[in-house]
Amino acid sequence: MSKVARDLGCEYFPLYDLSEFEKINLDIIILSVSIISFEDVLKNIDSSIFKGKLIIDVLSVKMHAKSVMLKILPEDCDIICTHPMFGPESGKYGWQGLTFLYEKVRISDTTRSERFL
Repeated sequence: MSKVARDLGCEYFPLYDLSEFEKINLDIIILSVSIISFEDVLKNIDSSIFKGKLIIDVLSVKMHAKSVMLKILPEDCDIICTHPMFGPESGKYGWQGLTFLYEKVRISDTTRSERFL
């Protein structure tokens, strides 16, 4: 996984060791995990990681993602539920011109959310 992430210009942090991830000052965190594991993943990450951040999900089932994030995430983080209407093949060279659905669930920093969108 770390080689795939590097090839994409990203860093990979395994869920079993987020100590290095916690040290990075991120504005936005994108959650990309299976629907089945989504709630357990959120419950097993120290909620302090999410404080003051914009949290994005890419699950295909929006009501589930939204309700889980509102239940688990701290109130001082922003939330956008998204559903990219494309897959890894059609979006591998960028998202420009591809359909991307979203819901601004909880936003306090509009500049950051608009920059992401």
